[in-house]
Amino acid sequence: MAFYGIKNAHKFTMDQIEETNMKKRLAASIYLILPIMLIAQQQPYPHLRNVQVQARVEHEKGGQMFFYSYTVTNGKTSTGNIARIEIDISRGLNTLETDTIGLQFENDGYTEKNFRLDFPGLAERIVPVGYLRTPPGMWSGGNTNALTASYDGVREHAIVPGQTLSGFELMSKGLPGIRRCIVSPYFDVIALFPDPADTTTTYYVPPVDSVRQAVKFRGWTVGPAAPPASFNPIAWGDTIASFKHQSADLGWIINKGIVNSLDQKLENARKQLVQGNNNAAKNTLEAFVNEVEALNKKGKQLTSEAYALLKFNAEYLISKL
Repeated sequence: MAFYGIKNAHKFTMDQIEETNMKKRLAASIYLILPIMLIAQQQPYPHLRNVQVQARVEHEKGGQMFFYSYTVTNGKTSTGNIARIEIDISRGLNTLETDTIGLQFENDGYTEKNFRLDFPGLAERIVPVGYLRTPPGMWSGGNTNALTASYDGVREHAIVPGQTLSGFELMSKGLPGIRRCIVSPYFDVIALFPDPADTTTTYYVPPVDSVRQAVKFRGWTVGPAAPPASFNPIAWGDTIASFKHQSADLGWIINKGIVNSLDQKLENARKQLVQGNNNAAKNTLEAFVNEVEALNKKGKQLTSEAYALLKFNAEYLISKL
């Protein structure tokens, strides 16, 4: 009995010693972890704020091609540098399929090659675009699995807060439409999420994706879109009216007083289409386009986005009449 008691007493003592040692190791590891965590917390996340993506659209005379050029400004209050700009080019069900004939690509040796590799898997889900030009520096264009047209830049050429960069150019047979845009900062995962248990390049996975999404800027711009496969002139007239209202909401129609005048012409054209008087509707829509062009020349009534949406989609409707 004595031996049994002594043996258990010895075991109990060893457990206590091991527990004490574990507490010491834990305390030591905490002292090592805290400085690393504090360093990571001191580095702000690269949030993008007040980003502006300005779009201009031109139409090929006598052709089908539209040319989209974008100017991107990083807000002064951003804490990150812009390294990616994405424009939605997804194509919905029952929309018109456009071909790739005539698309051109930046002469850099790999943009067109990458497009040809990626396009077959995306062909039925996107509006085809050609990456005509990128800004000076290490920027490249390409399609993504998120059904966007993406321009990506390396860290050294990312757009810093307060900087404006132009030269992002697409070409497509897709009509101008209101499209979502996503702007992403350069995201240094290793610096932002160091693993205190590892001094190599590993990092904590769980918080990375949520933070990466939170620091992005999301907005609206004008980009290539696909019209319905079965064209209905009345429905397309309603689409143009919707573009006008959305442009006003987005601040692309600067002078709200002109909305009533544009509304009246579109309402008259709709009535004429319902009555089957296509010639009268065509004349009314041509007057609508003339007013949009006149407002654009004044320079203070419409932004380039509203001008492209209203002019080119109205001309598309006229061509169908």
